[in-house]
Amino acid sequence: MSIPEEDLIAAKVPVKLRDYCADKYLDYQRCYVKKFPLVTRCYHEIHHYLQCEYD
Repeated sequence: MSIPEEDLIAAKVPVKLRDYCADKYLDYQRCYVKKFPLVTRCYHEIHHYLQCEYD
């Protein structure tokens, strides 16, 4: 895991998502907050996260 557990707790990442791909999940969440309500612009971030989960 590339992100310390304390940072995941501070970012309120659910326990079931605290895995190897947590950094990509946080990238997606940051994009979601930044570009809301046009969250479809976060396609690349969600794609990278889902690809990481698939691998």
